[in-house]
Amino acid sequence: MKLVFAGGGTGGHLYPALAIAQSWKESHPSDEILFVGTPRGIENTVVPKYGFPLYLLPVEGIPRKVSWETLKKLFLVPKSLINAFIFLKKEKPDIVVGTGGYASFPVVFAATVLKIPTVIHEQNAYPGIANKILAARVDAVCLTFGEAKKRMKAKKLYETGLPVRREFFTNAAKRNELRKKMGVGKDELLLVAFGGSQGALTINKVVGYLLPEIMLRPNLRLVWATGPRNYENLKQKYKNLPERVQMVPYIDNMPEVLPAADLAITRAGAATLAEIAASKVPAVLIPYPYAAENHQEHNARAFVSHGAAVLLRDAECSEDRVKATILPLLDSPEKLVKMAENAGKVLRRDSLKEITGIMEALLKPKSNKKT
Repeated sequence: MKLVFAGGGTGGHLYPALAIAQSWKESHPSDEILFVGTPRGIENTVVPKYGFPLYLLPVEGIPRKVSWETLKKLFLVPKSLINAFIFLKKEKPDIVVGTGGYASFPVVFAATVLKIPTVIHEQNAYPGIANKILAARVDAVCLTFGEAKKRMKAKKLYETGLPVRREFFTNAAKRNELRKKMGVGKDELLLVAFGGSQGALTINKVVGYLLPEIMLRPNLRLVWATGPRNYENLKQKYKNLPERVQMVPYIDNMPEVLPAADLAITRAGAATLAEIAASKVPAVLIPYPYAAENHQEHNARAFVSHGAAVLLRDAECSEDRVKATILPLLDSPEKLVKMAENAGKVLRRDSLKEITGIMEALLKPKSNKKT
């Protein structure tokens, strides 16, 4: 069998696809798996590390807002579809799985026209435009949140939860080993701050407010992912940081870093939250305020209701509010431990098994024909 995974651009779209692909490869080692992405996405550096071939298509996403720039991109959609048709005709996959991002729509849409079995995964409670269009055409739609059902018309809808790479689960059980490898002492607290694959200005601002306090607390360590665009400027602004404050553009070994943390400061994308839950890490969640239908705040509130996180709205991130929210957590290790326990209970842990089962059911008729 040959499988094509289409998705990427950001980690939120790419990592669920990698989780599914890894799981499938474990149970179907002889099957061929191909990834499709764009020249601009993080898949260019991440996918090769997992050993999967990556094909780059010059595709463009469907724009949300009408402007001259987005109208120009709309004219590129037919070209994207043509490229997708050519690719699928050449590779002849047995199934196509889409997880969102620029490459997902044209490849999955072309697959439905070519009568190739198709599955999409919608990470958020409020589906994007592309997945709403695809839902009515594909063979199966997998959802992270059940409330997305009322916003999509589809042949078959499954509430599967969000697939997470297995490393997060296995490394959560190796927490002490990971901390020792990173040089984190027994009585030290590790704070991890990141804003997704592209970084986040608000997260960086929040860390800037906390840095003076971190300097005064020798038991605190910080891994701070600034985002590639902001790294050089912040590196110049905050010179001579101590060794226990590690500033990086991007955390490319997140499955080893996050499970070692005592507290995460981050956005509230669905994929990020799933990885936090799998890692059993408490969090300060600062939802991206411009996400469609404010879905990140909805995501964050689910974690808050389980006692696994605290919520800070983007507009509330003044220096005083940040310190009043985060410093008491750092002074209460026992509370962090309880929040970590609660985080581990939020995530549905059979997502990968259910999603691969759905894929196997779609492929069964093809398998029977070949035997």
